Amino acid sequence: MSGLAGRTVLVTRAPGQAGEFSKLLRERGANVVEVPTIEIVPPASWDDVDRAIDKLPGGYDWLIFTSANAVECFLRRVRERRGDLWCLAGVRICAVGPKTRAVIEEAGLAVEFQPSVYRAEGLIQEAAEGAWRGARVLFPRAEEGRDVIPEEMRRVGAALDLVTVYRTVPSPAGREKLRALLAGGTLDAVTFTSGSTVKSFVSLLEPGQVGAIAGRVVVACIGPVTANDARAAGLPVDVLAPAATIPALADALEAHFTTGV
Repeated sequence: MSGLAGRTVLVTRAPGQAGEFSKLLRERGANVVEVPTIEIVPPASWDDVDRAIDKLPGGYDWLIFTSANAVECFLRRVRERRGDLWCLAGVRICAVGPKTRAVIEEAGLAVEFQPSVYRAEGLIQEAAEGAWRGARVLFPRAEEGRDVIPEEMRRVGAALDLVTVYRTVPSPAGREKLRALLAGGTLDAVTFTSGSTVKSFVSLLEPGQVGAIAGRVVVACIGPVTANDARAAGLPVDVLAPAATIPALADALEAHFTTGV
């Protein structure tokens, strides 16, 4: 029997994005409660994105994506502005993470490079020496994304255009439900798939509820960056997925409840 059987697991992903994770957990017997702590919204302005799109084709050598959200939001804007994706012909695409790659390929585009470590650091470390020197790079991402890629790209001599294609904002709709779940002691685990879900989760709690989680609710994070954000917010990290993917997070949480590791 799965260690998740009968366990109540909180999923904090944005509306429309929780489905895959919730399905995996339910297949292993978990009682899944979805309380989105964030929403995905458009950038304050599309001006920078539109200027970048107008440079295509021919204006960029590489297009970098570090999340499925960035792929979906950027390609949607390209279609709105240019009608189709023909302008991306000839641009080499880099994807960080298998889900990001899958969304790119579902759109009919090819991925030229995918680091084996599903983080920005993997992209920098695994690319061939000199690969980015002089390259013209377009990097569509979330407004609140980390600066590892922009800083490293510019350091090695790439000409990088960073554009915001979406923002994550706190979703207050589930505040009372979330507070009641924690106060009632019904949760066995809470899961985080990004730093923004961590920060929004904490912002929705009552004073003192963050400190009361340790030892009562298992905290599971998708990767080290998210785990660092959780620790910085005062949350213990009990489960850390060995790879930054939804299936790996489900596996790690199941293993924790099965073996206690």
